[in-house]
Amino acid sequence: MPGSGKSTLGKIISEKLKMEFVDTDDYIEEKTNLTISDLFKNGEEYFRKIETQAIFEIIDEG
Repeated sequence: MPGSGKSTLGKIISEKLKMEFVDTDDYIEEKTNLTISDLFKNGEEYFRKIETQAIFEIIDEG
């Protein structure tokens, strides 16, 4: 759902809760040294697997 406001709302909520906001796309690009578009070239299922792993890493680092 590109452009639906997920990151914008996430930032607002994180400020109100006084918690760090992590943009998962930015996190994934930094960890893989690939763009989201490049990752999607391997298929959505591949990207979602990487995304799920990233979310668990972010939670563990929390």
